Amino acid sequence: IHHYRVDENDQVVRANLMSCVHAAHAFVPQLLPQRRGSLCFLSSVAGQIGSPTDPPYSAAKAAVLNFTQCAARDLAAYGIRANAICPGMVATDLNRRVWEASQSRAAASAGLDYDAWAADKIRRVTPLARWQTPDDVAAAAVFLSSRLADNVTGQTLIVDGGQILRSILWFFIGPIRSLQVATTIGLVGAVGLIGLAIYWWSLWTGIMAFFIFSNCRTAWLRAREWARAAAQQ
Repeated sequence: IHHYRVDENDQVVRANLMSCVHAAHAFVPQLLPQRRGSLCFLSSVAGQIGSPTDPPYSAAKAAVLNFTQCAARDLAAYGIRANAICPGMVATDLNRRVWEASQSRAAASAGLDYDAWAADKIRRVTPLARWQTPDDVAAAAVFLSSRLADNVTGQTLIVDGGQILRSILWFFIGPIRSLQVATTIGLVGAVGLIGLAIYWWSLWTGIMAFFIFSNCRTAWLRAREWARAAAQQ
């Protein structure tokens, strides 16, 4: 974050967030009279997971998702839907330029080859192991704008080959597994303690029962001897 100037953040926000705001203000008045319509905003998976290569872009795209939800709630009464699309790694020249710009800011990363970095990243972070294409994103936009999505609003359609699945779900799988292990150990420990308590209670009960039985038997034998002695007199 400290590599970026404040005015650069302003430029990114204007290009990525305010463009959606201006588009909504331009088209919504035309849609209100017909009480039907669909707005489709373009966000990014970077808006759902913080991007280390371009923090301002990440923040702006996250704002687009929130603006989409606000628009969906505000316009629902007029039959106008609003949804967002989050593309993943799309094979475009812009993707390359953004990466190269980020690398130019970090001296430690100098000399990295974009193609090698991108191919390796696709394999590591995308379960489908392939780039997304503009056609993939266009197909999502066509769906959200069609009658097939008449009951879909305020939603985010992610077109990323499973990148978010791996970035978010897999990020928590370690702690979840650790929690499962800890829970299992705790349950085993609790069962062990309960079993130990039952064992000692059974042992103590058995000992007490033995003493009570012995005392009762001794008392009964003595009573029988006294009875025989009394009968002989």
